Amino acid sequence: MTTSIADASSEKSHSGETSDPIQPSQASLERSSFVRLRERLHSITARFRLWASEESGQNRNNRLADIRIEKIEDKREGYPRLSAVMNSDINFALYREIGYLRNRLLLHKQAKLAKLMSRLDELDDKDAEDDPFILQTIEDSSERGPEKQELLKEIDKELKDYDELLLRAQEMKAIKRPTTRNYQSLFNYVWQERALAHDEAQTFFYKDDFVSLAGGQESTLLDAMIEDVLNLIPGTTAQKLFTNPEKRMKSSTGDIRYYSQERISILSKSITVLVTIALLMIPVCLLFAVNCTQTMKIVIVLLFVLVFPGAITTCTRAKHQEIFAATAAYCAVLVVFLGNFNVVNSNGPNPGGGQLNRAN
Repeated sequence: MTTSIADASSEKSHSGETSDPIQPSQASLERSSFVRLRERLHSITARFRLWASEESGQNRNNRLADIRIEKIEDKREGYPRLSAVMNSDINFALYREIGYLRNRLLLHKQAKLAKLMSRLDELDDKDAEDDPFILQTIEDSSERGPEKQELLKEIDKELKDYDELLLRAQEMKAIKRPTTRNYQSLFNYVWQERALAHDEAQTFFYKDDFVSLAGGQESTLLDAMIEDVLNLIPGTTAQKLFTNPEKRMKSSTGDIRYYSQERISILSKSITVLVTIALLMIPVCLLFAVNCTQTMKIVIVLLFVLVFPGAITTCTRAKHQEIFAATAAYCAVLVVFLGNFNVVNSNGPNPGGGQLNRAN
């Protein structure tokens, strides 16, 4: 093969033709690119393995041991410790809206703007008497022109302050109110621990003026009932079952109980599933097992239909229209089942003979 290539090249040289340089094929270029990519991936993998080996074992344990949980007892009594308590859980982040002062300022600014508007109307009336054309242009050359310009500047400044205060008040009103449970928890701590001076602690008596930074966090009635039951259980048992280790480390006195909302939610959902199954199966079993009249069967269905919306309200955060739709569907299921049960019972063969067994 080498000889033939040489002969061909010599023949081209004798014939006076110049030979082109040999170009690498597309396949060789792809192979070389693949080799470089494989080598780079191998290098990255080797570096990652080296980093993982350095970070594993004792080094990783030492780094995790440096993580600290802010303990409430580490802060001095008074405002420092109260601040730590309110920072320890989002449900304790309750603050006053100070709505009275906001409304008072809004009323004052509103009255001042009303007076400025009346003054502007008086100037307009005088201009209309002297020369109505003045009110048709912004180029006021009358003797009251400078006074009106200064008045408009003052109105502009007061309106900016009024608008800013009004929007801030609207934002405050949009913040949700705390639940009675969360407010009472914070109030009890302030009152029982004597966290603040008597005069300054009076601010926590205005329950209707507090807002919660927890925002959209809401719990069902079932969640609240679970927390009430947990408060009756000895502290260590409830804390181990429904609190993670980080929460337990925040306070060592046991005066404050922290519950994991995720664990309570799991228990609440489990109870909800059991209640749902019970509400579907118990009436079915009663209608099958109990030999009663048609009127009694209707009463059983009616009782469970009345219990169903109460169960939904307790176990979920369903809205009114959702409760209505779910109750209607539940009622339809029971009514259809009752109707099919009556048809089967009335058309079934009578063991004592060949006649139909009519329902009472």
